[in-house]
Amino acid sequence: MMSSIVSCLLLATCTFASTVLANTADFNWDLVTPSTSLNYTDCYQGHRCAKLLLPLDWLDPGNDAQVAVAIVALPAAIPETDPSFGGTIILNPGGPGGSGIDFLLFSGPLIQGMVDGNKKYEILSFDPRGVGRTTPSADCYHNEYARGNGAILDRAIGFLDGGEAVQRRRMSHAQGFAKLCAQADSKYDIRKFISTTSVARDMAKIVDEIRDLRHQQDPEESGDARLELRAENANPARINYWGWSYGTDLGNYFASMFPGRVDRMILEAVQDVRDYASGEWLKFGDSERTFDYFWETCYNAGDRCTLYQKTDSGPEDARTRFDKFLLEIDQNTPAFATPDGAFDLISKGDVMQVIFTALFQPTLMFAPLAITLSEAMAGNFSDMHAQLGQPDAESCPLPTPNAYTWIKDAQTGIACGDGEPQNMTFASYRDYIAGIAVDSPTFWPFLPIYECHV
Repeated sequence: MMSSIVSCLLLATCTFASTVLANTADFNWDLVTPSTSLNYTDCYQGHRCAKLLLPLDWLDPGNDAQVAVAIVALPAAIPETDPSFGGTIILNPGGPGGSGIDFLLFSGPLIQGMVDGNKKYEILSFDPRGVGRTTPSADCYHNEYARGNGAILDRAIGFLDGGEAVQRRRMSHAQGFAKLCAQADSKYDIRKFISTTSVARDMAKIVDEIRDLRHQQDPEESGDARLELRAENANPARINYWGWSYGTDLGNYFASMFPGRVDRMILEAVQDVRDYASGEWLKFGDSERTFDYFWETCYNAGDRCTLYQKTDSGPEDARTRFDKFLLEIDQNTPAFATPDGAFDLISKGDVMQVIFTALFQPTLMFAPLAITLSEAMAGNFSDMHAQLGQPDAESCPLPTPNAYTWIKDAQTGIACGDGEPQNMTFASYRDYIAGIAVDSPTFWPFLPIYECHV
């Protein structure tokens, strides 16, 4: 049960990263001086923070450029000199693009309470390259007003079931976003170096630095040498790792690249790493099964589910009412007056995207989703609209300084860098969409199609 609770937390970090950051904005990361070794600063009421300088390009010793990887650690409940100290467990929440720092601040104490027993553990996570507080960032916009305009344009284009004209606009939109990111890279030079192989090398170096700090080893043993060029070590530092979703891909990459450096590894909510590395990303069938499960749990919950009616004889009754509602708003799109003095339209695609997001975290989100849907079906779209993440009058300037707003930019850069190039024509793009439609007939028009497919 506790395992499933942690599983449902992972996407809360990915989806609501800026919200979590708003709750932790009392710490100024500018106070942390980047260093080639782990130099911790007290932060976030009982945590330790550091910025570790690592090579931008692990494979080119002649390239002196660096990244500053932001790290946070929740110390063990006992001193590290205590015989019951078990070491450090490194977490990755998934994504790609999820902030490990936000995830640890959100769920670190829960995870530490789960793993602590006869042994007590330090819990550590970090923002991978391009993500969150790690610099340089993979931000393609560097301008929140432009990012807001991009979000409005993305939604205005329509969804993939809108016919050939919409699909062509979707493809052009993806190409435009790719050009924007390439333009940003000409200045910040990070996107070529944020792949999972680079992050795995970063993790290996973090493990080395943890051991060096803990055991006060000779700094020459773990200096700034590239890992592939280092002499064989008979007793290398080994990782304890727990990864979810994309974090299972990172764990697989690490274990494949450094098989002798794994102590214990938990991979939960496992992705198909071959599908991920191929760049095809055709596996969406679980969304259909999870959506069916939503209606089953609603019926079994009875009056505790706001979509349930006493006359229901099975899950299909509430589902039938919902399908009728979808048909109605598809034919007569409702208008909604926003709290900041504007108005908007709520489409069938908007509803399905809100549902798709909730499917990643059933334990946490099914009950709120039922409330959101029942309110929308009664004509109240306030909660539905709030979950769409559209810019409003308060968006510029950002209400939260340094908020992590470029998660899509980072996610696209990492996933595209890991996958095989697709170089699709419009014909092959339509074939790709058709393949997704077979796997997920309910959600295919509303799924995020990565820009690297074009």
